[in-house]
Amino acid sequence: MDERSVQAYLSLIQELLNCPGGEENAILNCYQELVDEADGLGR
Repeated sequence: MDERSVQAYLSLIQELLNCPGGEENAILNCYQELVDEADGLGR
């Protein structure tokens, strides 16, 4: 995983930690490509 990917994941985590309740799905949808990429890592 390169530095750019690490920063993208950290940004996603930070946004999820700071978002108002109920906004998690909207944030995950904004990061859909990153989420899909992470899903493929476990396979």
